Amino acid sequence: MTVAESIANWSFLLIAALLVDLALGGRRLLGRLPGPDHLLYGLVSAIAARLDRPGRGDGTNMARGLLMIAVLAPALAGLGHLVDRVAFDGRIGSLLALVLLVLTIGQRAVWDLTRAIGKALGDGTHRADENRYGAARWALERLVLRFADGLVVNAVILMIGGFTLLLPFRLIAVTVSTGAPSGLLRPKGAFQRGAVILHEIAALPGTLIAGLVVATAQFFAPHGSARTFRGFAPGKGPYLMSRALPMGVLAYGLGLNFKSDTDLRDDAALWFGPADGRARLGPADIRRCQLVAIAATLIAFLLLIALLAGALHASS
Repeated sequence: MTVAESIANWSFLLIAALLVDLALGGRRLLGRLPGPDHLLYGLVSAIAARLDRPGRGDGTNMARGLLMIAVLAPALAGLGHLVDRVAFDGRIGSLLALVLLVLTIGQRAVWDLTRAIGKALGDGTHRADENRYGAARWALERLVLRFADGLVVNAVILMIGGFTLLLPFRLIAVTVSTGAPSGLLRPKGAFQRGAVILHEIAALPGTLIAGLVVATAQFFAPHGSARTFRGFAPGKGPYLMSRALPMGVLAYGLGLNFKSDTDLRDDAALWFGPADGRARLGPADIRRCQLVAIAATLIAFLLLIALLAGALHASS
């Protein structure tokens, strides 16, 4: 298989997976099935509970984290290679690859979640003990980062190495998430430190592409601003660039502020975004960001179609 044929195949599968996800990936449909990240999170959490010991030195815990990845990654690469071999056979293997990719992308489920939170905040049915502004910020963080990581970064990794590379990458991403489930800051634990380095290097091309797509999509939302490109330089801080860049693009473009560390109270948190940005977000801000997400997904879809057409032309 030539490079052009490989790109054409993966582009076609990504287009099909995105369409199926948007149609059937809701939380009441395919979104109810556990995806690779969900399964890996449980596995990594269980292993980390045994290996990540606070009483040991940082170097030891970092080495243990890397050892876990070194042991599990080849097994996942082997599993991914099996999926690659049957992904385009036109039978059960193709369906398996399609469903696996749909669950990895996971756009529709987070769209449904964001819409539900926006509706609850709008009609006052959110929990009384819930910080309404914090709920809105959390929903928008999930929306943007799921687009950047779930769709764009995964698509780039898939194009480069298929599921053989994608499944080990998801292991590394999930290892980072065990130390930083939300927020923009790097995990504080040494166990995830090696995974952070590997993840940020592997995710960088996709993160840059996602940032450009989100920046372009902002011009389709009310009050979008050219300041959005300021988000490509989010400033100094112990940030995960794979999270800070797409969130910075959104924050500067729409004039919003987000908490870097979602575990801290609002009055003690380090805020992220423009100096004149707003942190008290509500249903109207959620609707604006939903427009950005829709436009960004449409742009990504058109880019995949263009990539498919170019690859087909090159291989003919």
